Amino acid sequence: MSKQGEGAGLPTWPLLLLLFLRAVASIEVPLDPKIQQDLKQPPTIVKQSPKDYIVDPRDNIIIECEAKGNPSPTFIWKRNSRFFNVGKVPHVTQRKPQGTLEISFRNGGRPEDYEGEYQCFASNDYGTALSNKILLRVSKSPLWPKEVLEPIVVTEGSQLVLTCNPPPGLPPPETFWMNSAMMPIRQDARVSMGLNGDLYFSSVLAKDASTDYSCNARFPYTHTIQQKNPYNLKVHTNPYNDSSSLNLTDGGESDLSLFAASPMATRCQETVLMTS
Repeated sequence: MSKQGEGAGLPTWPLLLLLFLRAVASIEVPLDPKIQQDLKQPPTIVKQSPKDYIVDPRDNIIIECEAKGNPSPTFIWKRNSRFFNVGKVPHVTQRKPQGTLEISFRNGGRPEDYEGEYQCFASNDYGTALSNKILLRVSKSPLWPKEVLEPIVVTEGSQLVLTCNPPPGLPPPETFWMNSAMMPIRQDARVSMGLNGDLYFSSVLAKDASTDYSCNARFPYTHTIQQKNPYNLKVHTNPYNDSSSLNLTDGGESDLSLFAASPMATRCQETVLMTS
């Protein structure tokens, strides 16, 4: 019984073999650099421009395409699904030995002329790797259309929407509202800006007429800000909430109290009692 108990606690030879194989597998043996150099590999794209590529028109355009492989790959480009002969296109050069393109405008040229869909092909004897289809577009910040904004007349307590309608830039601009002192319009539960840039008033107050309101559009790629002509508000105070509408007579009584004591008021009360 004691020998069987001692034998049960010892690992059997299959378990020892398994432990040995695990130890061997965990040891990483680096490949000989010469072996790596001679190892043939098809191309793999390692760097490329984003699919939706918006560029600043004031800078040179860089369209990236880098690949690795053995032997080193060669590169060709297509633009709008047609072969793009880099050597014959003005202002375009390739950053060899990689496939990255650079479009320079130091000696003229319009960035808009190079918009389109680009794709890079990296090839060697063992295969071809394709980049994403890169849609190249030039950032645009069109001017705000000229318009004359008449003063907006609104009654206190009513709702109001001041439209922004920014120019359709590429990418779309960021919008924000400023007052006459060029300070941001304070927003809260009563005054807020919608996703479309419009400014919403859930309930207009008399104090809202103390400043003008101008919508601004910020274009991130060109680092420019355009301002719409300002809105001018005129708020009419609700007479039912204005104590000044109760004119006091010389005798110290209001028009309302005089009406209450008049024969007309008595007849009105009798009519109500008869119909109730």
